[in-house]
Amino acid sequence: MFIKRNITGKPKNGKVYYSYRLLSSFREGTKVKTKIILNLGASFEFPRELWPRLCSRIETILYGQKMLFPEEDSIEQYARVLASRIRATSFRPPKKKEQENIEYEDGISVLGSNTENGRSVGAEHVALHGIQTVNLPEIFKLVGFNHSQIKMALGLVAARMVHPSSERETYRWLSKESALGELLGIDFSTKPLLSLYRISDLIYENIFDIEKKIFSRVSQLFNLSQIITLYDLTNTYFEGNPSTSKAKRGRSKEKRSDCPLITVALVLDSSGFIRRTKFFAGNVSEQETLEKMLIKLEAEPGNLVIMDRGISTSKNIAWLIKNKYRYLVVSKETYREFDHNLASPLETASGDEISIYRTVNKDCTEARLHCYSEKRAIKENGITKRRVDILEDGLNKLNKNLSNSRCKKNLEYILKKIGNLETKSKGIAQHYKITVIDNSKEKKETDPLIAKQILFEKIPKEGSILTSPGVYCLKTNDLNFSAIQMWQTYIMLTDLESVFRSLKSELGLRPIFHWKGDRIEGHLFITILAYQSVQAIRQNLKKNNINDSWWTIRNGLINHQRTTTVFPRRDLDPIKIRKANIPEPYQKKIYETLNITSRPGGVKKLKPTKE
Repeated sequence: MFIKRNITGKPKNGKVYYSYRLLSSFREGTKVKTKIILNLGASFEFPRELWPRLCSRIETILYGQKMLFPEEDSIEQYARVLASRIRATSFRPPKKKEQENIEYEDGISVLGSNTENGRSVGAEHVALHGIQTVNLPEIFKLVGFNHSQIKMALGLVAARMVHPSSERETYRWLSKESALGELLGIDFSTKPLLSLYRISDLIYENIFDIEKKIFSRVSQLFNLSQIITLYDLTNTYFEGNPSTSKAKRGRSKEKRSDCPLITVALVLDSSGFIRRTKFFAGNVSEQETLEKMLIKLEAEPGNLVIMDRGISTSKNIAWLIKNKYRYLVVSKETYREFDHNLASPLETASGDEISIYRTVNKDCTEARLHCYSEKRAIKENGITKRRVDILEDGLNKLNKNLSNSRCKKNLEYILKKIGNLETKSKGIAQHYKITVIDNSKEKKETDPLIAKQILFEKIPKEGSILTSPGVYCLKTNDLNFSAIQMWQTYIMLTDLESVFRSLKSELGLRPIFHWKGDRIEGHLFITILAYQSVQAIRQNLKKNNINDSWWTIRNGLINHQRTTTVFPRRDLDPIKIRKANIPEPYQKKIYETLNITSRPGGVKKLKPTKE
């Protein structure tokens, strides 16, 4: 193959215009002739010195050969785009010499057949079903997307479900490994990488309308009740140097204090669907966000709001009462109390046993559920033991060093070291009486204060984690809740924690690789859309007792591929059939449960080459 430049015209102004073609040469008898493979147009601007390498790479792609050394990204990317366009014209590589020895039956060789262009299709097929379930194509159309933008947006959301990654890696996967483009009717390899960023920007511009329409759709589809609202926050880090006011350093839940953070706040329905999303600065205080979210959500008075301990401040609870909301939260009171004589056992969904009993305050305005979990007690005992060891080992080491003549014994220095140990032990020091004996009685006026000995005594405080491990308390202003109803309703908040885990581990919410701050929130919101579609899939599967995580479902479908089978024919063009492989039992079970075809993309017979 080679590229040739032709003069297409010379107008009166004297300017010469060119067009470019990709040609191949072949021998016919004693003559060498050329054939046009592809018209490259007048806008072909690839550097001339790289034409031979580009043509060589196109040939290796078309003939299915492997490169000993990888080509440069610019050449590799453009070569794949052109090879894709050539395949679309039904280009057929010349017959190989070894094909002459193939045995044919009725003119067709089955033994000489081979497969090519394998692309994953199973997880993509199910992902598009979830996207259709939440009606995303119609929603994108309603907010003003054109036909091409809808396909790009669907591809971006489905890619986040199947192959969560950055936009750059998503583009590579869509172009080279996935059959998602075939299912959507779009060739992603012919689109520039910038198109993914632009469609992400467009999606985020319409975040409010899209979110509202999706939740309206799933509410009708799954008969969701909007009485219960789950609210919580998490933060995620990103790498780069984005210029956004929300990029702040704070307490990272992934222990990545070296990176700036952004906080994601979610309001969920009791079935796990997201009603509202908002992004805050990475160092935002959790307590300050509740009022803003409920006002923007337009939640009606009387709704039940379930919150985590970090958000359930007295100020937020007072605001909820003032605006006639019901609440169910974990009490932030530090004193723990539990009367085992009043408690009754309750078995959880995981088979663990907890003890609970309900009380009402004197004013009859708030009900409390006192809970004790042996499993939680074991966990808290392990935590306190580590903290006790940190404090006691540190104090013993300091005391031992006081007898060493080389160690610093200045009283102020020793007190500072003790203060550092108290900080590291995270509250355990309140259960200790620590005394430092110095030389104040025997020293002269000019002598410095020197620490001689450190004494400490453990005095556990009543109603603390040391004396009452495994005890916690829920409270609500809805007095109609029984003890069992209070616990079962609050436990829904664990579903919200599983949502955060799904967003971060299964759907690529973290980390974010962006250098432009205005695109961070678009990346995050696409992950939210992916979660909504995944949740719709899992809700339908749960109805048929399939409770697998999306991670398990995706891994079970990922090896279902769509390939092209080539059957050589004597003296004729080969027959090319493109279709999906026969699904494995687990894959077939998922397809049948969701009532979708087990052969995604159908069967296509590719047209023969036009000589």
